[in-house]
Amino acid sequence: MTNRHPIPTALSAASCIFLVLAVLAVVQVVDCFSRGSLNFQFYVLGFGIYFGLRRFSTGWRTCALVLIWIQLIVIPVIFVFGASARVPAFYAAGCLAWYLLQLWLYRVLTRPDIRNLFYDQPQPPTAC
Repeated sequence: MTNRHPIPTALSAASCIFLVLAVLAVVQVVDCFSRGSLNFQFYVLGFGIYFGLRRFSTGWRTCALVLIWIQLIVIPVIFVFGASARVPAFYAAGCLAWYLLQLWLYRVLTRPDIRNLFYDQPQPPTAC
């Protein structure tokens, strides 16, 4: 789909967050590789997500939502394991901040006005 609409500020911010995460993932992959280990980070997909969200690509929006869903499932699990190991309070704060960021990204990508930009015709409202 061509970019016929201006990019809403929230969508632009969300796409930039994925770009930053992609850059950080590449840095981590290169760092691990320089130390002699092979490491793959799924957030390297953030480069495609960045450009895809800005072009209103439904496939890249779905990819972003899948990454967000995974985080929304994994973060509470990591928090529980961390809490059972009695980790410092900043660990819990970091988990909470990351979870809230993922909720915000999910909300942005599923807002009706933004979701409709990815389709030719407005989508009917879905039941909660």
